[in-house]
Amino acid sequence: AVPHYAQLLSTSDQKKAEALAARLINGGFNSAYVDRATGEKGSLFRVRVNFPSEQQARAAEGRLKTYSKEVWITK
Repeated sequence: AVPHYAQLLSTSDQKKAEALAARLINGGFNSAYVDRATGEKGSLFRVRVNFPSEQQARAAEGRLKTYSKEVWITK
């Protein structure tokens, strides 16, 4: 199995990203975190949840969509 993650948000608003990650953790997604990067427009904060495999990430997609309308699953 190849580890995958679900990305729920990409924003320049650090507080918004951290609040969503905290809600995910409180909702049982203990591997939720905020990934910080620097893009063309400055700091970028991406909210992600790690999964051991793509299958497990896809299985959680429905629950994740209760936190965000869009969920991207990737390696």
